[in-house]
Amino acid sequence: MDRTIDFTRAVPAHMCAEDAAELKRRLKRLTILERFQTVRLQGRTMSPATSVAWVAKAKYLVKAARFSLENLAPEQRASKCPDGPTLFATLSAADFQKLKMANPAWAHASIGRFNAMFAEGYFDDWPASDVAPHQCKQRQGSRASDPFNDLAFTQILRAAFWLNGLQSEVLALFSELQAREASGLANNHVKSRRRTQAKDLIRSWTSESLRPEAPFPYHVLLAPGKGERLWYTSWPLENLRSAKAFLHLCQVANAVLILSSTGMRIGELCSLTANSLVERDGRLYIGGRSYKDNDVHSGQERDWPFPRVAVSGFEAQVSLHRLLDERSALWIPFGGEKNLSGLASLAHGLKRFGDLIALPDGRSLAELDGPITPHRFRYSVARYTALSLTGASQVLFDVLGHDDVEVTLGYAHRDPELHDDINKIRREVRALRVKEVFDHAEYNGGAAAEMVRNVSADMLARSGKVELETDDIGEAATILGEAELVKPGVLCTAQPLERGACSPIPGIRDVGACTSSCLHHLELAAHRQTRRGKLEYLLDLVGRAERGGRPFYQSQIVASLHAFPDLVEQYGSDVRLRMALSDCDSRAWNTLPSDFRERMRQSMEGSR
Repeated sequence: MDRTIDFTRAVPAHMCAEDAAELKRRLKRLTILERFQTVRLQGRTMSPATSVAWVAKAKYLVKAARFSLENLAPEQRASKCPDGPTLFATLSAADFQKLKMANPAWAHASIGRFNAMFAEGYFDDWPASDVAPHQCKQRQGSRASDPFNDLAFTQILRAAFWLNGLQSEVLALFSELQAREASGLANNHVKSRRRTQAKDLIRSWTSESLRPEAPFPYHVLLAPGKGERLWYTSWPLENLRSAKAFLHLCQVANAVLILSSTGMRIGELCSLTANSLVERDGRLYIGGRSYKDNDVHSGQERDWPFPRVAVSGFEAQVSLHRLLDERSALWIPFGGEKNLSGLASLAHGLKRFGDLIALPDGRSLAELDGPITPHRFRYSVARYTALSLTGASQVLFDVLGHDDVEVTLGYAHRDPELHDDINKIRREVRALRVKEVFDHAEYNGGAAAEMVRNVSADMLARSGKVELETDDIGEAATILGEAELVKPGVLCTAQPLERGACSPIPGIRDVGACTSSCLHHLELAAHRQTRRGKLEYLLDLVGRAERGGRPFYQSQIVASLHAFPDLVEQYGSDVRLRMALSDCDSRAWNTLPSDFRERMRQSMEGSR
């Protein structure tokens, strides 16, 4: 990217040398103000842009100045600044509207700051301090900045894993094609003969996974000829053209694996080279460049922890790169698809990935939750990481595995912007969870349920409200602690340094040791039906269990009843419960509160 600013581009052909010099001085003055001046507008502080953004805005200004001088002929008026007449100050409202429409990027990026600088007296070449900014039209229904839903994220990842696994076998086919051509078996490079031989080899090629009788788990749309598109549901492919298109999808799948396990920006992804992966102290790191939030024109070198799942995508891409393209860029521009920097257009490839891969029922990946864009992976990583940390979702663990999620969390915490997004979502999830707990206070279970009911009643009594509102959530959240989801439907209400059944050492918790008898154990009201179903299942099992296995089932039955004591009344007259607990070891009861034991005794005796 060219980061020099050529102010002569603003000079019209008819302008004399003296006026041209004054014009360039005026533009330089404005760009220097843009680079270093912090201003306030409508109570909001507007800081200068980073170097890269500033260069772009300066170029927009040069184009706007040229348009104004050539098409609008602004009236010449003296300025307080010693650098010639004004450019924008005398433009009428209609002319300024023409200027904005012809230069939307400049208008959108600079009008707000120019308003503020004019209002604070930093320069006078401006018509007013309340010039309306250019309104960018929002695309209707755009999903470019939304995280993927669970179904779409899972299917996109599964499709990427599938293609990533096939790539080595497809590369073996291409290696054979190259070997035949190099050995002269391609009939002296006669094009038609080469195409025919390549087509025959592709149609007859088989490997461990690429067999004619094995259907693809996803349907793939490829173009075997110009203006022709076919859905492939199994191997083989039609010809060399379709095989290259399939390999292109493998490359995009590699990018998907890296994006979905790191949350990289597209610029960071494109900056990777074949030597970016390094190992230090037994941990893998990926080295690239970040162009966000830094003033270095060429980007700032960074490295991030790299998950094993992403390594499979990276190593597959290196193999692809070494076979087909030995240039420095890791990503190959299949079909000539390039962006302005000359790198493969991965953003375009990702969008086409959603259109060209479909589920067996005919729905394309893009139809599940909108187009696939690079930034959606970043927002999805932030969302799923936050939900994983709060225990609200296991999607990231399901698709990446526990170890890789741990590394992804390390990557996310090294990225300040991603870290902020994660914390924001965590706060939102926690607020929703606290609200759910107190909205259903009467129906929660577990040893901590009584505490929640007392707190809820106290807060309602003090406020005089019928139910807790949004402004009460902060106080309720403070009382409830982190409200960590330790099991499906089960929260731990312990404060960070509070001891419990899972934390003999304050501050260190083992969620696997969570028990229903713990004072901090809270089961959500929605979990009641799950407990009831489990109780039915246990009552059936204990009746058929051998004597040595009965104590285990009996302890589980007692724990289920203790979680929701009202189940005691419901099952107290059930013959299965009396038979199940008739020979129950006292150790299954001794750790439970005395009032619960008495309640069980009365219920069992009353049913006889």
